[in-house]
Amino acid sequence: MTITIAPNRFACRLHYVIGLHGSQCAFLRRTDMVTMTGDRHIEERKWETLRWFNPDSAPKFDEFEPFVKADLCKAIRELGEMVKKTAE
Repeated sequence: MTITIAPNRFACRLHYVIGLHGSQCAFLRRTDMVTMTGDRHIEERKWETLRWFNPDSAPKFDEFEPFVKADLCKAIRELGEMVKKTAE
C-alpha cells in the first residue's frame, strides 16, 4: 500500500506479509519512506511482527484491521512531518 500527500515528492509504502515459522504464522509489517519515483529509499525499516497465530485457526480480517488503520494514520503524520522539514 502506498500513501502520498499530493503534490509532494515523498511516499510511504506499507508492506504486509504472512510468514511461517515452524507451526505458527506471523503477520508482519515493514514501512519504507521513498521518493515518489521509487528510485530512492529515504528510510527503510526492518520487518516487525504484529501478531502470531495458528494457521489452522487463522484470525478474521477484523483482527488485522486495527494494525492497518493505525499504520495509515502514522504514515500520514510522518509524511506531513517530512513535507514540513523539506519546506523549511
